[in-house]
Amino acid sequence: MRTQSHTVNSPKNHSLSMIQNIVLDKEGFHDNRGFRGSLEASKELKIDKKINIYDMLVVQRKHAILRSMKYCGYRLLPDVNRATYAVDMNSGRKRLTGTQRCDNQLCPKCSKMKGREKANTLAVVASDALSKGKGVFALTQTIPHAGMTPTAQVRILKASDTIFWRRLKSYFLSKGMGKIRFGKSYDETIRPDFSVHIHKHSQIILDGHMDITDEVHDDVFQIWQSAVSSVTKGKCIPLKHGFFMEPVYDASLDGKYSSYVFKFNAQKASMETMSSRTKSSNKGWTLVQLMDLIYRTGSEIALRTYRQILRAYQGTQYHNLSKGMKDLALEIEAANALDRNDEADAQEPEEDWIEIRFIKEAHYAIGLLGLQSAVFRVLSGSRELHRKEAICLDKLRSLNEWAEKEEDYTLERAICDFGALLWDYRSAKFKDK
Repeated sequence: MRTQSHTVNSPKNHSLSMIQNIVLDKEGFHDNRGFRGSLEASKELKIDKKINIYDMLVVQRKHAILRSMKYCGYRLLPDVNRATYAVDMNSGRKRLTGTQRCDNQLCPKCSKMKGREKANTLAVVASDALSKGKGVFALTQTIPHAGMTPTAQVRILKASDTIFWRRLKSYFLSKGMGKIRFGKSYDETIRPDFSVHIHKHSQIILDGHMDITDEVHDDVFQIWQSAVSSVTKGKCIPLKHGFFMEPVYDASLDGKYSSYVFKFNAQKASMETMSSRTKSSNKGWTLVQLMDLIYRTGSEIALRTYRQILRAYQGTQYHNLSKGMKDLALEIEAANALDRNDEADAQEPEEDWIEIRFIKEAHYAIGLLGLQSAVFRVLSGSRELHRKEAICLDKLRSLNEWAEKEEDYTLERAICDFGALLWDYRSAKFKDK
């Protein structure tokens, strides 16, 4: 019976040296700052369009300020001794199971999952409201932020938001709209000078129909301006050109905007939130794009900005749905299901996964070297019948089976063995010709 190495339980406690030309940094992770591959950053710091979420988890694992975020997708669950990497043969969807999740609102993996769930709920309720002629509109709240830290911006937005929504509910009640429902989320835009603009996106659903006239727009802006002014004692006054309020007309557009409210992806921030003074300032990165920059270049200023943003949101609910939204969405979906002809519904294809179940030592070695995305490239290539990736997958499985039977197989040994097989797949440029 093989005894468990303490190296695997506490991989960060070991100071590892250079092994087979694989350089580890002082924290025991692969130092990839000298590596560029197809993700090479230009002098203009352009953003790669195909950001890999598992590469971003490498950044989070090394630089996040919370322990739970460092362990996300890395530390195995209690009583689990394997991590399963899988790709769906039909859709190409990736899945990693057997590892802990942080459920943090700023984790590129967990936040995207939670955001998608809330966006679907919001879209169901908003689409139903639109079909019944009720009012649905999009809202963006901004504040002047020049020279203001992310923490200060969040503090002001958070305090102002409480006053704003209380007064907004009273306003629509006075207009005969009854109860309002909404979904809202913080968002952040990082400019090329690494200044951070934090703002909020919302989607509001009324109980009746109401046109968003210039008068209504001005009234709601005045409520927001008054709330911020009250919180800051007149030191911070929102400007009208940074306030966005527009109706959403059809269900298809609503679904897209619902997803945008809870977004966490590589899309550019919307232009209406930029509060730009010059044409050159109309460029902004999302948080995940900032993480991509850190991954590719090791930029110290980008890293400081990333940590500032993480600290700013501590103790703050990033995404939020109004009370009863989830229950209402379930009721609407149940009613719609009764109206449909279930026999005519197209059946979704069954899931068929190509996978590999790495032993504990192999999984931790892959995580330390930042090669989780490489595993998925091998699996995806095998799914597409690429010969090179298929051969590599067979070798990985054979090595994994051999290592499991080997007594006292260590993390250091796994770094050499599995790192050697996966090293050429650490960049998206390596494909079977």
